[in-house]
Amino acid sequence: MMKQIRKDFNQVALMAIMWLTVVTTLTRGEALAAWRLVSLGVLIGVVFGVIYSYLWRYSTFGAPWNVVISTISNIGFQILALRLYSTTLFDVVSPYLLGTSLLTFVMHVIIFYYYTRYQNKRLVNELNQNRK
Repeated sequence: MMKQIRKDFNQVALMAIMWLTVVTTLTRGEALAAWRLVSLGVLIGVVFGVIYSYLWRYSTFGAPWNVVISTISNIGFQILALRLYSTTLFDVVSPYLLGTSLLTFVMHVIIFYYYTRYQNKRLVNELNQNRK
């Protein structure tokens, strides 16, 4: 489990740093400061490579806890990432954080519902295959 999570973190963080470098260079004409790029990459790696990976693959928490934990980590990620990327952008977007937080929660509930349905169908098919 730890090997897989470490691998997920490394992949996500590296891809995020490369992606952010390209996007910021294209949109701003210059890349972000190196410490900001690395900080954003690490933040993205932690949220999507470690927390989400653990919650959706290995966690034994109940569904409501998975949704709450992933929603809180995602909202924290939104706030920190906006602040790291641009304080001006954060000031523009901050009045809408409550709305995006509610949308994040609703989307996590919907996605978790369909994800568990998909996993259950896959497990049923696998069990049926083993029974034959």
